[in-house]
Amino acid sequence: MQGWVAALIGSRLRPTYPALSALAAVIWLVVSILIHAVWLLRGAESQPPILMPLLGFVGQLLIGTMSYLLPTTMRGGPGAVRAGVRRLDAGGVFRFTLYNLALVTWLLAQNSALRMAMSLLVLGVLLAFLPLLGSGVKSQLAVLKDKAEPPARGYDAHAVVQLGVAVTTVAVVTVVTGIPTIAF
Repeated sequence: MQGWVAALIGSRLRPTYPALSALAAVIWLVVSILIHAVWLLRGAESQPPILMPLLGFVGQLLIGTMSYLLPTTMRGGPGAVRAGVRRLDAGGVFRFTLYNLALVTWLLAQNSALRMAMSLLVLGVLLAFLPLLGSGVKSQLAVLKDKAEPPARGYDAHAVVQLGVAVTTVAVVTVVTGIPTIAF
């Protein structure tokens, strides 16, 4: 964890939302497979949970890769692509952290109010992609039509703040919906 925080604070390029979500998707896939294997070895008669691989792996991988691939396939050269990717990366650390913390809390919570609140946070993060996509296309087209300057290289310097806000959001929603009973 310390290395990850150091990477966020350091002066080198910051991790982007597409990179973070692709990494998390792979982790969710591995964890889902391991849980399914344990489920099968224990001889469970009911179906294993589908939300973990569906939302943890597929949802994150789809939104994360589209956040990078859509601007790069549009056209316009490095400046225009940087403009599109930058818009789709807006609040990336916040969205990444909020999504994953809310999903873990949703999957482990026994309190129905908490489950509902966390499911809405997860849905909100997924739906945030749509306005960001529109904004990214507009930013990229503005650079293509010489109506805007391409953004400078580098990334958002507020990654640690975004991380803190996401953790605080999940904590506040958890407390507001009642102290949860979490199953491990």
